Amino acid sequence: MRLAINELWSGTPSYVPSSRVNAPTVDTAAKAIRWGVSELGLLLTIDGRDCPGCNAPDRFCRGSKTDVRIPRGVDQQQFVRQLIASMPGESQAIGTDSPGSFYLDVGALSQMNEQTVLGLLSATSVALQKVGQPANIRAAIAVAHEILSE
Repeated sequence: MRLAINELWSGTPSYVPSSRVNAPTVDTAAKAIRWGVSELGLLLTIDGRDCPGCNAPDRFCRGSKTDVRIPRGVDQQQFVRQLIASMPGESQAIGTDSPGSFYLDVGALSQMNEQTVLGLLSATSVALQKVGQPANIRAAIAVAHEILSE
């Protein structure tokens, strides 16, 4: 009863559904992926040297999709197959749009939470290792976790 009265008087809900607790926004999740991908040693398809920053209104990267360059010498189709195999059930969040790149789309995840966002980074690391590329997964997970905790 007290909670209901508090809600009425304060105008804010005192109950948050458990499915929404610690659920990152799409923008925050996409930022975590972009920073994590960079820590894996990969480059985004956008040259961000002149970007005002991920939180700026005129930022270069928009939306939930992160376009990433495939490392030189790596077969695009083989890499994407490895990546999809490392993320069963999330194939809509992974794909290719243009030669020499792939995308990770947090907006297409079946559930938006820290575990699935970090899972995309882990799967990317696994796929990189399977095609013979080094990847610093600890740094990627650390920076992504920090962003998701903001």
